[in-house]
Amino acid sequence: MVKKQNIKLNELDRNNRSVSLLRYLTIFTVHNREDFFITEQIKSYVHEGIYDYFYPNNKKKKDIKLISVYVHTNYVEINFQALPVLNMRDFINKLHVHSNNYILKEMPQLIRKNIWSENIFLATRRQVVKQQIEDYLNVQKYLSPIAKL
Repeated sequence: MVKKQNIKLNELDRNNRSVSLLRYLTIFTVHNREDFFITEQIKSYVHEGIYDYFYPNNKKKKDIKLISVYVHTNYVEINFQALPVLNMRDFINKLHVHSNNYILKEMPQLIRKNIWSENIFLATRRQVVKQQIEDYLNVQKYLSPIAKL
């Protein structure tokens, strides 16, 4: 028997003509998949950088809602909700650059220019299976050294 999920009406995005609920998961991996987020200070900078993009000057962006951020030792999972009109490519690129620059600004002792790998995982929450995420992260271990050539 399939259990139905009850979605609260205030979670839905509404406009004059439609009602939608689009939730996404994106994963940013650390360049070369090294264990970079090992201290609580670095993890807090990552949280702040992502939060700062979703809520600039503590004002909510119109088309998106941040649901959660999980910082692991060498990648970050970002869950968010967006309207169907959001240009996903621009949004993800800007989030990628903003969070990278925020971390580098907070940690000037870092020599590197890019924290994040160029590869990004994006899926809707309905599509995601744990095995897909693990497969993506395993592939990243092999792609990063090859990209240097």
